[in-house]
Amino acid sequence: IHFIFFIVTMLGISVWRDCFDARQLTTHHGVEASNTQRSLSATNLEHQRAHKVTSDDSFRILYIVTSLAEYNSGTRATEKGSDRLQQTLIPILAEGVDSMIAMGYHVDVFLISHWKVLPERLQLIRDALHSSVGLQVWDDAMPIGYEIDDKSNRTRELSKHLARQHRFVIKDKLLEYDFFIAMEDDMLIHAEHVQYFRNMSQKLVQLRKVAPESVPVAQGTNAANVFYGPLTKSQLSRLVPGLMRVEVLLDEANYGTQTKLAPIPVDLDFNRTTRSFDPKPCCHVAQKTINEHIPASPPADKVFMWETGIEGLSVREIPGLGFVAFLGGASGFKADPVIGDYWSGRDKDFGDMKRPRGPQMRYVSNQGGFMATRQQILEWHSDICMGSFLPPFDDPHYRFDGLDMRNVEYW
Repeated sequence: IHFIFFIVTMLGISVWRDCFDARQLTTHHGVEASNTQRSLSATNLEHQRAHKVTSDDSFRILYIVTSLAEYNSGTRATEKGSDRLQQTLIPILAEGVDSMIAMGYHVDVFLISHWKVLPERLQLIRDALHSSVGLQVWDDAMPIGYEIDDKSNRTRELSKHLARQHRFVIKDKLLEYDFFIAMEDDMLIHAEHVQYFRNMSQKLVQLRKVAPESVPVAQGTNAANVFYGPLTKSQLSRLVPGLMRVEVLLDEANYGTQTKLAPIPVDLDFNRTTRSFDPKPCCHVAQKTINEHIPASPPADKVFMWETGIEGLSVREIPGLGFVAFLGGASGFKADPVIGDYWSGRDKDFGDMKRPRGPQMRYVSNQGGFMATRQQILEWHSDICMGSFLPPFDDPHYRFDGLDMRNVEYW
């Protein structure tokens, strides 16, 4: 099970439609792609449970979960044939949704699966969710296309592009929700994550409103090395609150963490008080969620980072926020002016190691998904992303409707 804590990354009244018209969605998006020849379909899973249109002004969240397998394959320390739906997807999903409802959010769930969701399996999901939660499924959702490096010219299921499909759902639902969460099926997201993300997003918006158009840099100074002081409106527009993925040690003897540590000493002393991060928001769960794979309340020393490390991170002081951790964005993004920061290897603490840049997978801090407000998605789509964030995925940035060499982490 993957858990989440926080980092800063460089980079109207709505109603739940209980009767989902697959033809309408196909009209919006075309037939999934000319390469795939598979129309987007969705299954109404509410057993004709009617949601009435109301003037409810509560903050509305669409929680999208993407699932590749109903049963575990035996890879990545799983037991082959074990029930992934009941052991992982359902308890993790219900835990997160319950915490959001308890905080006053209205939450609906959209499941995207490679596997066919049978009625009895559907009922297991429905029974685990609060009665106020709307539920829809797009099953058999794997896109079909051509493998780029395959000379046979035969179509096949493109498993890594299942991670693309949530973008179609977001586009269709964009005006119906205030906030979107799109995650893999083993990512634990609590209401605290949503609240943190919203609060930090709002602070960044407020800073942008009062930020200057330009900030002078002293002659002869490398702006990339300036890790303090005010940022411009343009620079702040490229910051987004991020999530740092962590895991919990369950079997340290057989599946331990690294033994060779980076040459940066661990210092947990803060004004003569020993402090570490609080694992409760990310990693503690309710009693009903606990099973042999999901511990109740792991301590901080059993939590480790996933696919990143201090070598991939940096720090920056931002007036109004203090010092924050930075994770650099994709390579090839021509940003001007550059956002300066401090990297721990600047003074050769990592020997002759060069600073990791762009999508080096060891340091990318794969979140297993993302969350965003409607406004952020619109900005990513229109102003920030290289190519569109939402479909259609057209030339020149995309090839084959995005069914090219892009990996899961890209989507």
